[in-house]
Amino acid sequence: MVLLTELVLRMNTPYGSQTICLGLDDENFTSRDFQLLSRDAGIADAVTAIFGKVNDSATQRGAMLELALGKANDLRAQGEEVFFLVLNHINLYEDFMARLKAISKKDAGITTIYFGGETAGAEPKPLVDLDVVITFDFGRAKRALYPAVDPINSRSRLLQEGKVSKAHQELAAGARRLLRCHQDLQPIIETRGLDLLPKDEDRKIVERASRLDRFLTQPFHWTEPWTNMPGVHVPLEETLAGCRAILAGDCDDMAEEAFYFVGTLADAREKTKAGNTSGDQRKS
Repeated sequence: MVLLTELVLRMNTPYGSQTICLGLDDENFTSRDFQLLSRDAGIADAVTAIFGKVNDSATQRGAMLELALGKANDLRAQGEEVFFLVLNHINLYEDFMARLKAISKKDAGITTIYFGGETAGAEPKPLVDLDVVITFDFGRAKRALYPAVDPINSRSRLLQEGKVSKAHQELAAGARRLLRCHQDLQPIIETRGLDLLPKDEDRKIVERASRLDRFLTQPFHWTEPWTNMPGVHVPLEETLAGCRAILAGDCDDMAEEAFYFVGTLADAREKTKAGNTSGDQRKS
């Protein structure tokens, strides 16, 4: 929910996008919960919550979805960008997507995000063709590497179908290879320790992957009251440049802690100059 809330905030602040959240009241989460979360995150003005009940009839569910699409049309008529957020009910997502496909092409292009607890690689059929899948890694969360997004198992058609530059595709593939090698070496590290890795190349992989792991963290805007760190927005080119430098070994002389919760590579270098690299006590 932290990541979703930040996504809503970032879509609204620079782009003025409005979010329509669709959900069903159940014992785990209600419209009231979402409204409180939105208020606390400061995004209440950017979100419209439209919730039904789990046991609603097909007619009631249809009326709920028509209300949501009508709200979206009103916002778009006012020049607002709109995206939908569907919470944790696959049947609701199926019904909504069926209605989108039944209406005009223009409306069918509305961006829709589904949030649920499905396992990556074993998603139910309605989720197989999603353009983007972001999965979470409990191991990263335990090490306080936030957002705890799994960079190996997350996927995007922008990469898969070559809709980004070749350099971007190759960099993403290289980053995944590095992180997967690091993952494969973990059993050896846990039993023998980092200093007893059999090859110098393995140690280099671990050290670079640790820097990359920390570089993929980022301060969020709406968590500022808890972290005391201002949220940052990092342009894509800055992110790619930082990852490229880490993979190429250009940062081998920098402590991995320098990359923890910074925006750009320049921020990490500034952190190194200031000697402020002692706050991250997590293990690789």
